[in-house]
Amino acid sequence: SLYFSSIEALLKISNSFLGLDQNLDRQIHQLSGGQLQLVNLASVLILRPKLILLDEPTSQLDPPTAQHFLTVLGRINQELGITIMLTEHRLSTVAAMANRMILLQDYHLTFDGDPHSGLAKMATDAHLTYFVPSIPKLFLDQQIRTSQLPISVADAQSAIRTHHLQFQSVTTGGKVAQLPPAEKPILTVNNISFSFDGQHNVLHHLNLAINPGTWLAIIGKNGSGKSTLLTLICGLMTPQHGKIRFVHQLVWKMAINQRMAKLAFLSQTPRLQFTADTVREELEVQAAELRLPDAKAQVDHMINQFHLNRIEKQNPFDISGGQQQLVGLAIALMATPDLLVLDEPTKGLDPYTKIQVGNLLKQYQQAGMTIVIASHDMEFCAKFADKCTFMFDGHLNTLLATQSFFADNFFFTTPINRIARDQVKDALLPVDLKLANHPERG
Repeated sequence: SLYFSSIEALLKISNSFLGLDQNLDRQIHQLSGGQLQLVNLASVLILRPKLILLDEPTSQLDPPTAQHFLTVLGRINQELGITIMLTEHRLSTVAAMANRMILLQDYHLTFDGDPHSGLAKMATDAHLTYFVPSIPKLFLDQQIRTSQLPISVADAQSAIRTHHLQFQSVTTGGKVAQLPPAEKPILTVNNISFSFDGQHNVLHHLNLAINPGTWLAIIGKNGSGKSTLLTLICGLMTPQHGKIRFVHQLVWKMAINQRMAKLAFLSQTPRLQFTADTVREELEVQAAELRLPDAKAQVDHMINQFHLNRIEKQNPFDISGGQQQLVGLAIALMATPDLLVLDEPTKGLDPYTKIQVGNLLKQYQQAGMTIVIASHDMEFCAKFADKCTFMFDGHLNTLLATQSFFADNFFFTTPINRIARDQVKDALLPVDLKLANHPERG
């Protein structure tokens, strides 16, 4: 076993082991989300634990950062002999690293075994099949027999080579009927720059134009400026340079009531927007502020639409993070705004609920609503967004159609694209592929 003569020595070794040695003199607020998670992990390692418990540790991390964090956990497990136990909704990477999976349903343990068998069991359940990551789902749906169900990208690539699998594209008929091209954008961002300290710009001369009826996903690493941009779009902060117009109005000069009715915003921390004692009262407060003529009917509709009936009398601070997310979405949609701006809308949602929320938002979009999201959830963006753009160091790249964006992206893409792009370049999800040859089937 390792021996450390002092807390200081352990701290130094933890920082070096976790790759934090270059950040020891930085302020906590200057660290990215991934770096903060590593700091939290270092503070736990100081205690020299035998077991580390983590609750959705990658939920707010971009894909490369999440992968790095999980790799560090793997090193801790393998090199330090510390047991790792975690809960996680994004199973594509975690399941491949784990040697044991426990499945809880309705407060009961229904499976305890290796992840490969567990995922195969989950795929047979109409509700749990949503939890199965896309790579094993592809192999299960296509009934491809392998010695062991592939979970990781590497496993899938190996199976494709071993079994000489050939895939071809499936034409799905498009994601959504598009609205006719608009003459003028609903939102224009012209040459904006923003700094919190007056010295270091978070956004640099950024431009953006969004047409009505579009669902745009903004993707990028932690700390790239996505949340700041969304806050500025909604008029909650003012840039030092440049202008943001909703239709023809400067957003920060719009009357508050008008802005609330036209632009709705959900931050990545919904509880910061809560003020009432119960979930129902939160919705009633929003309805009153919007001066809705049918307030009670609208509150009832939102409670039913987001399945909040069981928690409507609970304090919003006492419910789970995923439930808080649903309450926040219900509040944001109360006004049926023209522009809906969401920061990490799938954070804390289980895969089943995530798909239900995506389908619901798609209905609002088809009715004419414009949606802008910032997200680390590549598969959610691939399934629902019409256009995507990448944000890096305060700048936005060109807006691209979703399939083109992911097909041309090496790091920020989906697992299915990683394993099949050499055969079908624009395949993003299991439904985009079908077998072109006849390998062994189960």
